[in-house]
Amino acid sequence: MKSINKTTDSKVLVRIEKLQDKEVLLDYEENDTAIPSPVLGGTLISTWAQEAEPEEKYYLIIDDCSYEVNKSLYENVDTGDLVRMIYSQDGKVLLSITPDAGD
Repeated sequence: MKSINKTTDSKVLVRIEKLQDKEVLLDYEENDTAIPSPVLGGTLISTWAQEAEPEEKYYLIIDDCSYEVNKSLYENVDTGDLVRMIYSQDGKVLLSITPDAGD
């Protein structure tokens, strides 16, 4: 279900979409550690001794595209719910995704 509304006051485009699916993926990022280095006269960034710690990333699948969202939004919507996708006036930049209040 799609509808595009252009609001004149805020100059944004709003699409109402049905949430197809949700997923949580683990992302392993390296932890950088700063080590003072008097030989080099500054700070050396060390990554060799650090293990990557998993971080949960939350995604909503809408119209066959995956969007990374915060945990709060992820927990407040369910598959099949309608969400409001707010874009810049020209429709090129996604500004936010919110649950659709059914206005």
